[in-house]
Amino acid sequence: MSDQITLTVQKREVTGKGAMRELHRKGLVPGVYYAKGENVLIQVEPLPLNKAYAKAGSSQLVYLNIEGGETRPALIKELVRHPFKTEITHVDFFGVDLKKAVRVRVPIETVGKPKGAVMGGKLAVFRDGLDVECLPTDIPDKITLDVSDLDVGDSIHITDIAMPQGVQALYDENFAVVGLVAPTAEAEEGEGAGEAAE
Repeated sequence: MSDQITLTVQKREVTGKGAMRELHRKGLVPGVYYAKGENVLIQVEPLPLNKAYAKAGSSQLVYLNIEGGETRPALIKELVRHPFKTEITHVDFFGVDLKKAVRVRVPIETVGKPKGAVMGGKLAVFRDGLDVECLPTDIPDKITLDVSDLDVGDSIHITDIAMPQGVQALYDENFAVVGLVAPTAEAEEGEGAGEAAE
């Protein structure tokens, strides 16, 4: 778990394309906070939003301080960026109940140098994130995989991974997450062709 991420937002009354353009001109990002039985139109300054998203992504809790109301735990459900500018055009926050499990995708991080790397093996990451279910306060920042013991041809499957306490991996089949693969046949053929040309 990372340190608590908080973000202050303001309620907004305006809707429609013209109003959204005006908000963008003022340097504000329109958005929505929604939870069971609640839908609140909001606006937020882009700099703190960018900082919060850099830390939280779409899988970590953000505590929203909605002006005039209480602080509410949420996930950044969707963040829309302009197609060719750096600005954020819209953001959706999904309110969560801290006592009820949620499903999120958590990023994977590999550590260590595979022992098969000395034989030319290349580390292949087949999944950059895993779908998990847990209480919002138990969401891990990442799933760390130690790849030090991998030889060429070895892989780590989803069932090989020890999840943090309270976290359950979601999957239908026992897929490989990372593996150490041999140099590709194409690369070997290319080397052979080069030798033949000499």
